[in-house]
Amino acid sequence: GSIDVQDEPLSKCRFIHRLRHLSVDRIAPISKTLSALAQDKDGKLKVLSISDIKLSPEDIASVSRLTSLEQLNINGANISDQQLAQLQHLKLKKIEISRCTKLSPQCYKILAKFPELKIIHATKMNWSNEDMQKFAQALRPREVEVSSEDLFEIVR
Repeated sequence: GSIDVQDEPLSKCRFIHRLRHLSVDRIAPISKTLSALAQDKDGKLKVLSISDIKLSPEDIASVSRLTSLEQLNINGANISDQQLAQLQHLKLKKIEISRCTKLSPQCYKILAKFPELKIIHATKMNWSNEDMQKFAQALRPREVEVSSEDLFEIVR
């Protein structure tokens, strides 16, 4: 089940550093919670979903310090290629970047540098069919799902 949460009380929750999975989609702002999570050097958080949120530069910096993360869902976030590059040291196995309209098709160059990345979901992107094919081919042998707004889809 899920509960309605807000940033301020969640950031002060005493068990926040024991969380392994956190989904706070469409909760804005979320900066205090991300900052609280990032301060824990022995963090246990493996899965973070922060989709459909306007992320600040500080939010991206906080996420970049979540070194235990394995899965990140930032669908619909306002993240740029340069901000995505700040996360490339993370040992993510899966990233979801669907509807991230600020990402260019060339972000595959950044994603290719993620050391353990195996699964990439990039659906409903505003890229050309040619760009989507290049994106999927460049990221082989990873599992890549990419599609445009008009639902042209490539799954590799």
